[in-house]
Amino acid sequence: MPSSKPLWLILAPVIFLLLWSGGFSVAKLGLKHVEPMSFLSLRYASVLVILLPLYFILRPPLPKRGMAWVHLLVVGFLIQAVYFGLSYIAFAAGVSAGGVAIIVCLQPILVGLIAPRFAGEKVSALRWIGLALGLAGAATVVAARSAIAAESLAGIVAAVGALLGITAGVLWEKRFGLSFHPVVSNSVQYVAGLAGTLPLAL
Repeated sequence: MPSSKPLWLILAPVIFLLLWSGGFSVAKLGLKHVEPMSFLSLRYASVLVILLPLYFILRPPLPKRGMAWVHLLVVGFLIQAVYFGLSYIAFAAGVSAGGVAIIVCLQPILVGLIAPRFAGEKVSALRWIGLALGLAGAATVVAARSAIAAESLAGIVAAVGALLGITAGVLWEKRFGLSFHPVVSNSVQYVAGLAGTLPLAL
């Protein structure tokens, strides 16, 4: 029986994986030419230039409750401004892409530990095994390349802050069950990211 899912939805996890895995390397290259907050502000503004016309073409439904907008903005700020902002600061401080990656790879573990209390979500034994294997794989790759040797202390602190930011963002999203059209949720969250980075860039 053929799948009823559209092709873009089937391919979305693969596309996400490719974009996410290449993000740190691209950031390190970009930060050779621009300051972290300027880089992120340009990134968020560029994404909004693409998303806003899409909204008027697709006309997806908007959140009906005022608090839903607040929750979207909080998640956007935690992930786009705090997580990416501190990650880019860590890069600028001299931490390698591998060094930041191995620290933020702890995020699923932290979410798994906190989610049962904060979001009421249980983590099965099979999922714990998967998380442990994923973390072990990331640690093995980074250690094999000696990517976390002689890192900047300030950069490491920023990377840990980034880890806490994305963990808080994911938990907030789980706790309040935010589920809206991608164009709507991403637009709101990138607005929050731009609001958090642009004043610092200026």
